[in-house]
Amino acid sequence: MRIKDRSTPKPAAEEPKPQASTLSPEASAAVEAFKATGATLALTDVPKALDGFLSQNPAELGALRDELKHTPQGQRELASHQADDLWKGRATADKVVKILAGGIKGAVPTTPKEAAALLSDSLGTTHTLYAERDALLAGKDPKALSAADQTKLQSLEAAIVQSEAHTDALRTVHHQLEGVKRLNPLEATGLMAGISIGTGVPGLGGGSFEVGTAVSPENRATDKRRIDPYASVGVGTAFVGGGYALSTDKSRSGPSFGFSVPFFGFSQDKQHGKRISAFIPNVASFQMTERGEIGFSFAVPVAPFVQVGFSLFVENPAIARITGPAVRGIEKVVGPPVRLIKRGISWVKEHVIHRHGEDAAKTAPAGAEPSPA
Repeated sequence: MRIKDRSTPKPAAEEPKPQASTLSPEASAAVEAFKATGATLALTDVPKALDGFLSQNPAELGALRDELKHTPQGQRELASHQADDLWKGRATADKVVKILAGGIKGAVPTTPKEAAALLSDSLGTTHTLYAERDALLAGKDPKALSAADQTKLQSLEAAIVQSEAHTDALRTVHHQLEGVKRLNPLEATGLMAGISIGTGVPGLGGGSFEVGTAVSPENRATDKRRIDPYASVGVGTAFVGGGYALSTDKSRSGPSFGFSVPFFGFSQDKQHGKRISAFIPNVASFQMTERGEIGFSFAVPVAPFVQVGFSLFVENPAIARITGPAVRGIEKVVGPPVRLIKRGISWVKEHVIHRHGEDAAKTAPAGAEPSPA
């Protein structure tokens, strides 16, 4: 006997909307070609692609490298260059570009110094080929050479043409790489400072409201920094919490979610990305983020269960060498309970809130129409 399924049919899953790429057109095209067809980046396209990747956050570069690693071409490159460190350690713009250009360490220049060294080698190779050709001819007419020597001459002349083309490409790349700007440590540093007012009972929970300003690292194209005011609100219990932030920088506006145990917390939001913190409730906290921020905040009591807080974050790609691995390591530990809580929230939305709306629609009088505005 077949039982009819009377459960409420689930709406069809929506196609995920593609996110707008933050990469330059050249860098984005190189990534898509590598993923789609395994095409590697041409030598003369390296400088423009590198320029796009240098503006990326270390956490974003790490995620991109992991994505490339699982493509068919990435697996081939990984198998071919097991001893190469392009796929290991901290992800950098230089490593990502070298991977996209074929994964051979030392053969793809990403700095003027590397390009100059390769250019010198290529000039030497060309000079050697010319010397071999001249020695073979020894002043003779090419038609007077034996068949074997004529074949060798043709091979040498083809190699000379190829070597000269490679030398010309390296000259172009060297010149272009000299124009690619790299930020110094001060230019690459960003700051975020805020002041908040909050209320809470230790061990139970509370809420807070914060306003502040974020100063971005220097923009490599404009040589200027962004200054973006922001405001955020957060509420939570002793174990879970959430909130929302608004900023003039749209990429920093959005919801937040956090999970905590006594004196330690893990959270994710648009302002800081993935973040871990060590804290004394309603007193002070030290925080670090995957993308290279360290922060400190403290609270001053102004009334029973009411505090005024101050926070400061410093961001720099060099900091990500420490904070990135630390945050990702902690995430592996706290990930399962965080995903479980998120599933619980999704279940409540689907089976309680959504179902309540359907039941209300079913109990509405038949033929009832919304009243005219």
